[in-house]
Amino acid sequence: MKKYKIKIICFLIISLSLAMPYIVVYSIDYYDFSHIKTIETTNLKKIIENHPIVQAIYNDYYSNDHNENSPQYVVKNKELYSQSAQKRITELQNIFSREIEKLMQYKVIDQDILETSQDRYPITFGTIYDQKDPYLDQLLRMDKDYKNISFSCEKDTEKIDSIMVVDANGKNYTEKQCQNMAWHMIEYLELDDIEDWSYNQYGYESQILKIRVYCQNDQEPESMQLSIGVQLLGTPETIINIK
Repeated sequence: MKKYKIKIICFLIISLSLAMPYIVVYSIDYYDFSHIKTIETTNLKKIIENHPIVQAIYNDYYSNDHNENSPQYVVKNKELYSQSAQKRITELQNIFSREIEKLMQYKVIDQDILETSQDRYPITFGTIYDQKDPYLDQLLRMDKDYKNISFSCEKDTEKIDSIMVVDANGKNYTEKQCQNMAWHMIEYLELDDIEDWSYNQYGYESQILKIRVYCQNDQEPESMQLSIGVQLLGTPETIINIK
């Protein structure tokens, strides 16, 4: 029995000796990885102080808020709503009008897309969904000349972070034009001072922010679709939670 115990102890000592280098390497790698992640998160938090839209994008991703039962308003029927609702509609009209005009100024979208000859864009029609992130849906035409434009507005910064145009007679934008619109979107979001933006087939990506800004132009059977927006890179396992 005593010899048996000695053999077991010797076996454990030998096994531990053989495994020790791997344990040490793993411990060092884990420390390095954790240290790098800490640095990344710290740097990202510093950036957020000057770029609140980044925090807002992350908050939207991790939010559990739902949009069920959110009020929606038909702009042309504004006078039919209560006084408090009319006040809210006016607030949302002003926000969307101001930000869409900025999108034109930054050349994210142009007057042709909006079918206007003016630099101003008052919100005189459409449906506004007063949800977690307010949403404006404008139907310009039906049937064979169908055209619809929609905008999503981030509620805290009041920046528009998503644009969708569906147009039966829409323009087919070149890759270079889409790249330019994506970059102008970065400028509009005031993220153009981030130094590591790089462009690929999916849009502009920043590894510092873990964010992609895209512009896609897709030909559908009966329409051309143009979508411009922002999304996080990676999966829930790889995205840094900065909340």
